Amino acid sequence: MPEPEVIRVLKRHGNAMGSMDPDFIAADYAEDAVVLCNLVDKPAVGRAEIRDMIAEILKMNVINFSEDPDAPEEDKEVAQDIAAGEYALHIFENRGAGMKGIETYCVRNDKIVFESAVITIL
Repeated sequence: MPEPEVIRVLKRHGNAMGSMDPDFIAADYAEDAVVLCNLVDKPAVGRAEIRDMIAEILKMNVINFSEDPDAPEEDKEVAQDIAAGEYALHIFENRGAGMKGIETYCVRNDKIVFESAVITIL
């Protein structure tokens, strides 16, 4: 998959996160995807476990995507995406959502097959 397509999937995934809907968010992952995230105790393997992990994180109330469109610039998302082939690095800070982090992805056939995420709650 060319790099622009990987970045497109990451942007789509970021928009899905704003929905706060675990099923909608999990649809971005391949059936056999793996996600490692510091906010939970174990890896999530497969779309069903990833959906459950997303729901668990959302229940923690650590992420708030009710960002005010009129918020000052420092509260808007600042992100950097770097991609090579099917791999991407996403570095972000989103004060409106109350978090910052570094995520690595592997994307194949328009789906995320691997993600590692280190998230810091602001």
